[in-house]
Amino acid sequence: MNNPIGILIIWLVFNLIIGNATKKKKEAQRKARELQNRPSTGVDTAQRKQKTQEYRKTLEEFKRQLEREFRVPTEEPKKPATLRDQAICDQAAEAEEERKRLEYEEAFKPVSESEAPKTEYISPKLSFNPKEDILKAIIYREILEKPKSLARR
Repeated sequence: MNNPIGILIIWLVFNLIIGNATKKKKEAQRKARELQNRPSTGVDTAQRKQKTQEYRKTLEEFKRQLEREFRVPTEEPKKPATLRDQAICDQAAEAEEERKRLEYEEAFKPVSESEAPKTEYISPKLSFNPKEDILKAIIYREILEKPKSLARR
């Protein structure tokens, strides 16, 4: 180890290891001091338990409310006693099915070309020529890009 460069390298590695260890130790001491000096938040465990119980109650109430709103009837409705009541129920069911069908058709009705939004920029006669498109893209990039004199700043 008569080589001064080897000694220098060993000295640098040694300083890096010791320096990192002392930095970690100082950082740990600083964090410990911050924890000791931090004022208490005033929330004890009893209050935390009470808050969590309140949150659980509100969640349970919300869950019950959702179950009531979106409850699916499990039992079959009672059949009407007379034929007249049966006919009225059948008509009501058919009317409800027809209303649902019309709502569905209205929501998913295909849009005709006459109802489609009109734009000036899109033409049905578009032709794509890759060489011209690339050339146009380069020209527009040069026009819209930041000037090269300012680009390096």
